[in-house]
Amino acid sequence: MTLQALSFDVDGTLAETEEMHRQAVVTTTNRANVDALIRSRFGQGAERIFAVIVAGDEVAAKKPAPDACLRARTLLGLPARSCVAFEDSVAGLEAARAPV
Repeated sequence: MTLQALSFDVDGTLAETEEMHRQAVVTTTNRANVDALIRSRFGQGAERIFAVIVAGDEVAAKKPAPDACLRARTLLGLPARSCVAFEDSVAGLEAARAPV
């Protein structure tokens, strides 16, 4: 996969990408918080923007355990080598680097 475009706003969060790249949110917060944040920031539900959302309350173990990242990859139908993760913590990086 050739990455076509990524754009970041000043605080480092993903602002936009080409439509050909599916995006997932993988977070330790709960689903209600994800939905509220996305709705307040983008004016629409998270499920309309992201192909996959995996929240901390939907998996057995939170980061640095890889549960949420592995679930997101499964739902996207992609192997680790086809994914790019943007993380803001060591725990998140450890989870994203899970090879399985």
